[in-house]
Amino acid sequence: MVGNSSTPSKVEVAETAVVKQLQAGAGTSTTGPVATLRVKLNGGSNTLIVKLQYSDTIRDLREFIDQHKKGRYEIRTTFPNRIYEDGRESLEQAGLVPSATLHIRDM
Repeated sequence: MVGNSSTPSKVEVAETAVVKQLQAGAGTSTTGPVATLRVKLNGGSNTLIVKLQYSDTIRDLREFIDQHKKGRYEIRTTFPNRIYEDGRESLEQAGLVPSATLHIRDM
């Protein structure tokens, strides 16, 4: 057994418009390039998988995180060490494509 945690990690896929289109069989030709973001909540015990278009913004990402996290928080990466604060920045501009792991830190 790996790790000592008695509580299993929880992984959930956010119901974004991209996910709904993919589930309907639309494929990526109608959605455009898709970024897959692993968002670690609660110290990493919960993971939210968020699929968004490259052109979606940090603000769009926050809308999905807000459904799972109350209060003020920072969106961070560990390498490179960065905080994502500009809600207008696209995922592509932020360097979060095609995939990234993000950590949520309470403020």
